[in-house]
Amino acid sequence: MSSTVTIDKKIYQELLKKQTGIETEVSILKEAVLELSKNEIKPAVIRKLESQSRILDKGGGRRFFNLKELKIHLKNL
Repeated sequence: MSSTVTIDKKIYQELLKKQTGIETEVSILKEAVLELSKNEIKPAVIRKLESQSRILDKGGGRRFFNLKELKIHLKNL
């Protein structure tokens, strides 16, 4: 049994175009939020968040089993 899904080339290209657009918009928003928050967040916290962002960009991450674990992790950043 195969788990391959076949879609039309035109639909695939449209999806890729939309994905690229969304990634661009997220990048712009990320930079805008970072710029606005620089005055409100301590530089040490910004460095930690940027480090976490790089890890996530590389495909790494952390799994939380409940909200309490997430809150503790964010508090320790």
